[in-house]
Amino acid sequence: MGCCNSCFGADKEADYAGIPDERSRLLGSTTRTVQTQPVSGESLSSPVPTGAPPKDEQSALTRILTKTARNVIDVATIEGQGMEQHEYHERARHYGQKVNVVMANKNKSLKPFLPNGVSAPQIVLAAQPISVGDIELISNAAFKAAKAMKDVKVQHKEDLVVAFGVP
Repeated sequence: MGCCNSCFGADKEADYAGIPDERSRLLGSTTRTVQTQPVSGESLSSPVPTGAPPKDEQSALTRILTKTARNVIDVATIEGQGMEQHEYHERARHYGQKVNVVMANKNKSLKPFLPNGVSAPQIVLAAQPISVGDIELISNAAFKAAKAMKDVKVQHKEDLVVAFGVP
């Protein structure tokens, strides 16, 4: 694992050395005792006494259950934070005022990013897509026009601007 192991938790193994958890072997030969505490008033079916050597599997399970119970967030107990209608309207008004202040500071007015001549973009967007044959026809015509423009040569014969004798 190289760098990944050193960056993502190799030092954590030293902190938890000897303490069984969800990643430790269940049939190891550790004799370390783990104190268990009932979770939120509930008692586990077979608590491990502190003085006696615990069963490895039972202590690991108890530790995992305790750790999980500590990390669980009970969303059912969180009270709903619904907004009342007057709060909603007040926030909308406040937001509108802030938007108006920001837009008033803008010097240039925003114009729509539509091509000239397109007054109803929904009609253009709802139209059938261009067929492959039409695209090839347009591409060939553009290629031929570009090739013809490369062959155009301009020869200077006379001045384009002529003085008419106006004083």
